Amino acid sequence: MKYYVDTCVYLNVIYDEKDRAGRKLGLLAERFFAKIPSEDILSSGVVLNELESLLPPERFSPLLAFFSQTTNVRVTRTDTERAMWLQYRHPEISYGDALHLSLAKRLSAVLITRDKALLLVANEEGCAAGPPEAFTPDSTL
Repeated sequence: MKYYVDTCVYLNVIYDEKDRAGRKLGLLAERFFAKIPSEDILSSGVVLNELESLLPPERFSPLLAFFSQTTNVRVTRTDTERAMWLQYRHPEISYGDALHLSLAKRLSAVLITRDKALLLVANEEGCAAGPPEAFTPDSTL
């Protein structure tokens, strides 16, 4: 099985984030990454560009070694056109999230995200999706 991981999950790890209930989202995401072979994690320039724009260079640069071990996928014209259509049809998600969904769906990958709106749209569009702990056994905190 292949997994396309949304930017927000990487940020959970980088910033060691917790949710309102105190669950350690960063640790849950780390467990996911530890159990999934790196070649089964799909990455794209979209994720890298988002991370580069959100992170200071000292936090972004170390990520490049991790991403070099994942399977990098290219965004096609069809992906961008589908993303525009998805965002038009579902204005509750951003174009970037629509592009993540478009890539995951084309590649028959599971979309890993915590974004509630994106999870709902993915489900409606027939794309398997969920948070990292949904695909990692024994991930309760």
